Formats: sequence, C-alpha cells, structure tokens
Amino acid sequence: MLEITLQGVLWAVFMTAPATPYPVTYTATNPGGTVLGYSQTAGWMSADQCYGNCRTLPGQPVSLLQGELTLEVLAGEDVTIRRDGVPVAWFYRFFGGVPVFSVAPED
Repeated sequence: MLEITLQGVLWAVFMTAPATPYPVTYTATNPGGTVLGYSQTAGWMSADQCYGNCRTLPGQPVSLLQGELTLEVLAGEDVTIRRDGVPVAWFYRFFGGVPVFSVAPED
C-alpha cells in the first residue's frame, strides 16, 4: 500500500511505495494525455524518454513524491498513479473544487 503524507501550509505531498521483490513500473497520467514514467535513479520523466528503464529496484522502497508538488496541483491536473498499469492513487477535485486523494486498498 502506498504511504501518502501531506505536510505544511501548502499541503506538499510525500508519497512512498513499499519495496517489492521484483521491479515494477510506476506511471502518472492525467485526462489530457500526459504520461510520466518513474525512474528510481532519475525521478519522474516523460514516458517516451524512459527507453524501458523506468522500473523500480527490487527490495527498495520508492519515494515517488518528495514534496515537490502540492495536493492542489495534483488534484488540479486530475493525476492517477499506476503500478504496472493498475491504478493505486488518484488526485482529483471533489464537489466544490476541494482537492482530495484516494489510495487503492492493499492487495
């Protein structure tokens, strides 16, 4: 299960994924068609720049977000985080434009 922490006045988002025994692929998408891939050595980048290297290292937790984005920004972009193609976290606006997030239940 992803661990998501919101900190500070601006609600900076810190997201850590647990270690897995095998490499996995994390992507971030939005309805506008943007697709980012996560590289454990380079961070988030355009998926077409990954060249097959956007995979995690086995046995190591992954810091997907380290406070560089706020809940407001992620919800405004309607971002979905996927692990191996399966949605694991969603950032969106609720009624009245309130920024919220949801995390998929544990497997």
